[in-house]
Amino acid sequence: MNLRRPSFLVICILCATVVHSQVYADRSGSNEDPELKQAMKDFDEKKYESALRRLDKLVKKDPRNSDLKYEQALALALLKKEDSAVHILRGIASSDQAKDSYYQLLANCYSELDDTVKAREVLLEGSKRFPESGKMYLELGLLQLQQHHVEEALDQFEEGIQVDPAYSSNYYWAARSYAPGNEKIWTVLYGELLMNVDPNPTHVTIISELLYAAHNSVYDQFKTSRAMVYSKTQHGSADASQAQKESFEEVFDRLMTRGAEPLKYFKDFEIPVASIDTMQTVFVKEWYAGGYDKTFPNPMIERHKLLLDQGMHTAYTFYLMQFAKPIEFKAYYESHKHEYAALVRWLQAHPLNMNAKNRFSRFFYN
Repeated sequence: MNLRRPSFLVICILCATVVHSQVYADRSGSNEDPELKQAMKDFDEKKYESALRRLDKLVKKDPRNSDLKYEQALALALLKKEDSAVHILRGIASSDQAKDSYYQLLANCYSELDDTVKAREVLLEGSKRFPESGKMYLELGLLQLQQHHVEEALDQFEEGIQVDPAYSSNYYWAARSYAPGNEKIWTVLYGELLMNVDPNPTHVTIISELLYAAHNSVYDQFKTSRAMVYSKTQHGSADASQAQKESFEEVFDRLMTRGAEPLKYFKDFEIPVASIDTMQTVFVKEWYAGGYDKTFPNPMIERHKLLLDQGMHTAYTFYLMQFAKPIEFKAYYESHKHEYAALVRWLQAHPLNMNAKNRFSRFFYN
């Protein structure tokens, strides 16, 4: 799988709808400037030259407004005029009104200009100023991926997950980065979390495929080893009093293996989605029967339990795997439209909110 950083232009297009909508929201009172409203519309329609002209006028009217200058720089960046964008961003990033997004865009511009040293300096400065910003750690991780330093990138994504659990992009890149290695448990957990919190269709499609691939890869080894091993990291303890205690990963593997027991007689080349549902259903029941919900509280496993109690777990499993196995999903959907519609309503009514009181990470249980 290619983990190369996507082009800056793609990232900016994704960011633009988020950031300019925040500026729009800040100015959405009765005295809203129609020029600003049209500039935001131009962004949505990818008319960046027009957006820039309107923003130039707005900045002349309100030269101390850093948010407008940020939008001006964003339009320039999208027009591949990174040098001009950098000039604006350096000014507003050093101001008292600075936001983490200013540093993020400035670093992206330097990256696009092939100055990764300067990009890193900007992000390190930004992380000192905004130590709880997931954006800074995301960008530091992406810089490491550019250099094929996957472990170092994961350290940054994990730090971002811990300090800013509400920022979903670190889960996305962590899930992708873990996928080729031995820690597929974190592709499964972070990937599923991402599908619950991030509506970005590109992310959802990629993660759905990664989730299925992770389960299928582990199942492929199960056919000969009779063990579902999602984590190959050894978790020994130097403390004799702790030595007999299983780690989160070890319990996860043991109970997933128990869930897979009914599959040992099957001869499927690839694991069917319905079998993933069967395996995870057994896993969740065993998890709660063993009291592991108290030992290792986990929002994703809690969500599985809620869905089991609501009779929606099978629909949820097909929802997760729909882009990886579209034929299986279509067959399920055609015969279970009411169940699937009920799941969609439930997911909309019960969003998964990650925050300081509801979070987890790979290092949460250590």
